[in-house]
Amino acid sequence: MLSNATITLSSFHNGKTPFLTVSDAQNRHTVRMDTAADALGVSRQTLGRWVDGSQNAPTAALRLLRVLYLGHMPWDGWEAFRLAERPDQEHRRRWVILHDEIRQEWPPERLALVAYGYDAADAMRRQMESQAQAYQARIDLLQASVTALSTRQAPPIPCAEIIRLNDYRTGGR
Repeated sequence: MLSNATITLSSFHNGKTPFLTVSDAQNRHTVRMDTAADALGVSRQTLGRWVDGSQNAPTAALRLLRVLYLGHMPWDGWEAFRLAERPDQEHRRRWVILHDEIRQEWPPERLALVAYGYDAADAMRRQMESQAQAYQARIDLLQASVTALSTRQAPPIPCAEIIRLNDYRTGGR
């Protein structure tokens, strides 16, 4: 049995098939040893050595097992979230995200909508900043022209190019 502060690996077999049990303080998952070894990119013998403690498992492999089989999120700030399989309305298995304290389930569609909302808000913010910069440039140019005209100097560009008559004829469109 191997323990790494947050994860414990153990194995058992029922006849020919060896199984791996991955557990932490709250969750436990059992999977075929071959399936876990394939997911980790190692042989079943290597995984067996990690379990019996004759060889230390790489930290990355233990983190991957936590993500794959215990549903832990691998990012800072996501410690209270878990990935879990739940049946949907048609009794099909699907992945949802759970929170330890809130007790809500977020299916992938809901997360996609939230992400889309953040992306749309960011695009709108960039567009507004771009428009604000364009308006500020026009205002600066207009101020420079007014200053030049009030001191009886030539403006930086003709006033007709700063204040376009088409803007007034079409209602500013």
